[in-house]
Amino acid sequence: MVFRSVLSHGRSSGPTSFDPASTAGALSALLEVYEATLAQDIDAFEPFALRCLGRVIGFDGAVWGSGVVAAAPNAAFSITRASVVDRPATLLAEYPEFAPRDPATARFLACPDQPITVSVDDYYRAPSCAAVGEYLHRHRIAHLLLLGCDGDRTDARAHARHWITAYRESDDPFDGPDIARLQALLPLWTQARGLCQARHMERLAHADPVAGGVVALCDRSGLIHAAEPGFSDLTALRRGDTIAGLALARLRGPAHTVIAMNGMCLRATDAGAWVLLQAVREGVSAALSQREKQVARHYAEGLSYKEIARELGSSPSTVRTQLQNVYRRLGVHSRTELQRALAAPR
Repeated sequence: MVFRSVLSHGRSSGPTSFDPASTAGALSALLEVYEATLAQDIDAFEPFALRCLGRVIGFDGAVWGSGVVAAAPNAAFSITRASVVDRPATLLAEYPEFAPRDPATARFLACPDQPITVSVDDYYRAPSCAAVGEYLHRHRIAHLLLLGCDGDRTDARAHARHWITAYRESDDPFDGPDIARLQALLPLWTQARGLCQARHMERLAHADPVAGGVVALCDRSGLIHAAEPGFSDLTALRRGDTIAGLALARLRGPAHTVIAMNGMCLRATDAGAWVLLQAVREGVSAALSQREKQVARHYAEGLSYKEIARELGSSPSTVRTQLQNVYRRLGVHSRTELQRALAAPR
């Protein structure tokens, strides 16, 4: 009943009023969002879900983001991923310059689960933050509503944070019912995004499986957004943790790199805005995909590129490339060294 009542508040309604049309619209939008988790990848899902939320709350632009903030007082907030709808991408590109002077950002970092409403003309009147107001006006923002949540602890020094900021260009400020709707719906939208991320992770892992591997999905900055239970058991890394960004920075195109960890290998594969992490217990061929293992085994048995290609229904050039990857990952330089590596105890 609480969910129903907070959704039903009209913009001019009192706290006990009930508007069936408003409730029906919110439930319809919610159904569309959860159906989209089955049909869309995460990059398409996030802007779609934001626009569905905009129909219920009434905003004409928004950002849905994730980031990491150090636990030290007044620490800067590092955005690791964000989707922007109906505003230029420069909104986020320019943000780091103004964030240190933005009192709304400071309030969010202190209490991420407390809603913040801002009327730009009034909130940024002081000379110390007037430049922030000008930045927002350039991006057609007269009013904003910010709500986030304190994510899982990444380690003793940092926290993951997730948030939505809604924008209005009109003179109509966000009010109590708008805040109530966002507070009611944000957990449901966040859960739907988590489902979509998990399905995206599963699709990527299915397309490039590693035998015995357990998987997770992180953004390009290394913040983990989804992880199989087995991945967390093996690596002690879970959703909200971060991995070293240096290895990820080397990823370009349809390639992967291997990060050595205690007793295991972590295979990181480029997936556009995302990185698929596949963890396996340490072994000489642990970081090879199923197809790479097949190529390596056939080549070690003495087959030529053409014979392997015919056996696997591939092309000699593809086999050559796969074998080059095998050599690089196993650190071998000849067929004899490959045979020894594959024969070594795992």
